[in-house]
Amino acid sequence: MAIAKKERSGPQRDGIDSKAYTYTVNTTLTIRNLDQAALHDRSMEAEAREILARGVEKFSVPESCKIETPQERMRKALDSVTGIWAGRGTTDELMRELRGED
Repeated sequence: MAIAKKERSGPQRDGIDSKAYTYTVNTTLTIRNLDQAALHDRSMEAEAREILARGVEKFSVPESCKIETPQERMRKALDSVTGIWAGRGTTDELMRELRGED
């Protein structure tokens, strides 16, 4: 496995040059004598991808290890306040009430 570090200069803030670093990880997996690829009429690389993909699909991640997506975090945040306003009418009704309109 090889790790490459690339430095980029960014804009200057408060007289200090900012720098950003990008790290790239390159790995190589060598598979030899994969007879199964010939049986399915595809390359060894394609066969290895298929085998790995099937293995990953079967693997289940425990709930405690799952990473929440930004969409899931936003949904939770919205769900947490939705109940507060349940049954209090529409936005238009609330605005009319606040303005004292009948």
